[in-house]
Amino acid sequence: MVPGEDGDPKAHAPHDPERLLPLARLADIGRLAASVAHEISTPLASITLRAESLARSAQDPRLQAIESFKNFPRYLKSIEEEALRCKEILARLMDFARTPAAEPRSVDLNALAERAGQLMRHEMMRRRVSLDFRPQPDLPRLEGWEGRLGQAMLALLLGALDAAAEGETVTLETSTPRADAASVRVGPMGDAVSMEDTLVVCRAVAAAHGGEATVETGASGTRVALVLPLRGRT
Repeated sequence: MVPGEDGDPKAHAPHDPERLLPLARLADIGRLAASVAHEISTPLASITLRAESLARSAQDPRLQAIESFKNFPRYLKSIEEEALRCKEILARLMDFARTPAAEPRSVDLNALAERAGQLMRHEMMRRRVSLDFRPQPDLPRLEGWEGRLGQAMLALLLGALDAAAEGETVTLETSTPRADAASVRVGPMGDAVSMEDTLVVCRAVAAAHGGEATVETGASGTRVALVLPLRGRT
């Protein structure tokens, strides 16, 4: 279990400030993301309601008989669908921004990795970089803090995206490197200097779960993996 989360008096002993600092920064970013998401969700809800109301009014045969009005229903439907899509993106963002629960919970690493990839797809498309998501089927669940793990995955994906050239592909892969652990691997990454901030965050999150962040170099380039115990930290 993670120190400070199990009610053990020993768990309240002083911690290494440098190890806790990245997690504190993630908490600040999470609070900011939650605040921004809340501010955006209110006008989005209003847009959706107005679009739905106008779409119902657009069914009036008198309006449909007007030539210049014929595209309005399609436009309104598009507005409604895009607003709902934005709300779904905000919901996924909120999953990553929430303050961690006091106790670890069961986490579906494949589902979490998929949501992280979905949040990054637009930026990757904008930069003309592809995402190749390779989930291991029937990946065992693990005990952890979903928001923290999601933030680490986003950090990895952002690091890989920053290192990618136009037309390249970033790979997001889950696996069980050994019987007692699951991992999520992202790459190719940049050099050690460009990965420094990403590694600080990922190592802090991995350590909080009793795992580790490893750097792997091979023919396909440098990749970073979060290796996490399947039974949580003991």
